[in-house]
Amino acid sequence: MLSFLLSHIQKNFPSRLWIHLVGEPGIGKSFLLKTLETLLSRLDWPVVRFVLTPHPQSLLREFRRSFPKVQPSMSLENFSPLWHALPPPLLLLDNYDVVSQKEKSSLYSMFQRLPMFLISTGLTPLPYPETHTYFFEPLPLATLKQYLRSFPKAQHLSPKDFSRLLENSLGNPRLAKRLLQGRDFAKEEREILQYRFQSLSLEEKKALWRASLLGNPFSLSLFERLFPLHLPYLQRLEGKFFSLQGDKGHFLYPHYVSFLKEIPWRLSSRDWRQIVECYQGDSSFCFWEFLLKTEESTRVVSLVKKYLKSLSPVKRQVLWEKAESLFPTLLEQEKKVLLQWREKLKKAPK
Repeated sequence: MLSFLLSHIQKNFPSRLWIHLVGEPGIGKSFLLKTLETLLSRLDWPVVRFVLTPHPQSLLREFRRSFPKVQPSMSLENFSPLWHALPPPLLLLDNYDVVSQKEKSSLYSMFQRLPMFLISTGLTPLPYPETHTYFFEPLPLATLKQYLRSFPKAQHLSPKDFSRLLENSLGNPRLAKRLLQGRDFAKEEREILQYRFQSLSLEEKKALWRASLLGNPFSLSLFERLFPLHLPYLQRLEGKFFSLQGDKGHFLYPHYVSFLKEIPWRLSSRDWRQIVECYQGDSSFCFWEFLLKTEESTRVVSLVKKYLKSLSPVKRQVLWEKAESLFPTLLEQEKKVLLQWREKLKKAPK
């Protein structure tokens, strides 16, 4: 990303251009701007970095700090004459999300009138059509390993502890550093997980939630049979939330499954209808296969009990009979699991 920005600057500065870098907390946006500022300063490029805060006049304060000719009474709205009198600098705006809406509007108005070259960072894209938005992704495993190996403390970790560190870091450098330092990380971890899931569409969230019901790893072919309408949304997330090895979908981080477990959703009547229709086929037994291959957690038991309570006694009896007909085809461990499920669920409907 650094070389990409340098290339843009060399080609376009001092023309009007606004580059906005978007990514989750702790992914390295601020570090990148600081590195860029240092490098450009060494090359004698006119660069100014604003570290913005939630103060209602954060932008104006930074302008006053960086440009001595700005008068105390001057506002952003009447800054244009002074800008024309300056050698136009390259402005780096760190943490742009926190700026007040009023100051954002003023800066955008300035940008439309003046030859400004801006690079900003934030958690979300900007609504301006002229901005060029680029997204930060979690670090690839190889890059994260290289980053962590730069810390002396990481070099003394056992292979097992180092693997656990990678797994818990979520591919986020700041979180990885806090874990390595033994500092509390719960707040940062929560922010990162919420950010990643908020970026998904509702249908993508629903697809991931259903996949998590099938355990980790989950069977993609079983998912397709049980939730066919959600399959296209799940497939969009391969590589971002899970990896696929043959038929097995492995969530990239166990934290994803834990986070999904907290969502108090229910399977829809359409989901259950698909499961039952699949189960009623000549060779399929999706309902019981669903129970055999999913994890036996409180939330799954609750979901299944709610479904069984909606059935008539006759339809419930058909399910039990189907379970019994499966026994010759099952392994001993599967028989044991199925019996446990049957006893657990037989007690549910009243």
